[in-house]
Amino acid sequence: TPVTGRQRRSEELTPLPNVIIPLKGEVSNRSQFSMKITREAHEKLREFLEDYGEGGFVRVSRLVTGGGCCAKLTLGVSLDEERNEEEDLLFPIDGLPVVIGKSLYAAIPGLEIAFDEERGIVVSGKSVVEA
Repeated sequence: TPVTGRQRRSEELTPLPNVIIPLKGEVSNRSQFSMKITREAHEKLREFLEDYGEGGFVRVSRLVTGGGCCAKLTLGVSLDEERNEEEDLLFPIDGLPVVIGKSLYAAIPGLEIAFDEERGIVVSGKSVVEA
């Protein structure tokens, strides 16, 4: 089950180096995409993947929480093992395989994945409009 939540203040995070990924022209007209994963989140996700089994990866995607008129669109992560080569992009980040769909990749200039003791894995990002 994906875990989502709000981002903690950045001074509370111990980030891995920011990964700047050049964008391909067919995906977006922006020049780069930034993905940051805190050390705590990286360690937890690696633990989850070890339990998940061979060939697994972390998928970042849009999630719908709630329902009806109260439905909310958020970013989250899940573990997966099936990747569509035409629709998904794979980024190995310090040995952690992270997959993001091309449509989400084109819609946001970057994202941050962090870990919070109370909320678990927390994913935050900005839309192109906000950037």
